[in-house]
Amino acid sequence: MINELTYIHDPFRTAGYYMPHTKKTVNRELCFIRDERWYNNIIVNKGLDSLRAIQPDPSYLVASSTSPITTFTHLGVDPLTTNYGSAVDYNLYLNGAKKHESFDKNSTVSSFNPEFSIRDEDGNVTVTFLLNEDAFKINGPLITTDFLGIYEPMKLKMENSDGSPITVDMDILKNPRNKENPGVGPFADLKVGQNSFTVFTISDKGPQGNK
Repeated sequence: MINELTYIHDPFRTAGYYMPHTKKTVNRELCFIRDERWYNNIIVNKGLDSLRAIQPDPSYLVASSTSPITTFTHLGVDPLTTNYGSAVDYNLYLNGAKKHESFDKNSTVSSFNPEFSIRDEDGNVTVTFLLNEDAFKINGPLITTDFLGIYEPMKLKMENSDGSPITVDMDILKNPRNKENPGVGPFADLKVGQNSFTVFTISDKGPQGNK
């Protein structure tokens, strides 16, 4: 469930970019909010129509990047349209969430309340939610290197660390997705009615997480 959608913009921060799959720096640039891609998501309560950029108080920017951020300035701009390269589509918006007015041509907006909840039992985390038929009306794309296209300013595509192309054909639980219509959200095995998935178990923490 999303209560607020914001990007934090730091006008003084620079970041390096590199030769593909190396640590060799090509250049450094000021950080901008760009090349954001929002595909095949389930978004509840607050949609991308409310997305805005905020900037930390100038005293934080000048003093120290490790200081707590206490105040922000709302820049009043939509970061997805202010800068280049962003795309949004094939999303499901529920319970008051609205789609992006400039994108989302193939997305669905529904007033349906999924009654999303999170249960943590001794480190075992389960998410539970309802879905209706609206969740299955979107014939979304399989996310691949070619589908995502070129990212600026490097003029390169997204790919795996070994240079092979990306294909998001598994869900968050490593279940195979339907390659013809992978559906929305992080889970492949969705159904009308109640859905429940354990997304984290205490054993995932390894020996240090054992009780």
